[in-house]
Amino acid sequence: MYELMFRHDLLESGRLGLRETSLPLFAHLTALVARVRPDATLLAGALWANLHGIAQLWHWGSLRLATGDDTPTPS
Repeated sequence: MYELMFRHDLLESGRLGLRETSLPLFAHLTALVARVRPDATLLAGALWANLHGIAQLWHWGSLRLATGDDTPTPS
């Protein structure tokens, strides 16, 4: 489901209307960052990329392995 929300190739298809969902989410993140930092767009992009990485590592089980967390991974 996560990939369906953010994969560029699916967003470009125009069939699923996903770009209309993801761009406002990024704009909201940028607005939140702008409250404390002048370089909001660049910093929001870095945060966005990190959140994507964390989600993917969680999905793969790599985050759990690296942290030694024994919490079950979501199915």
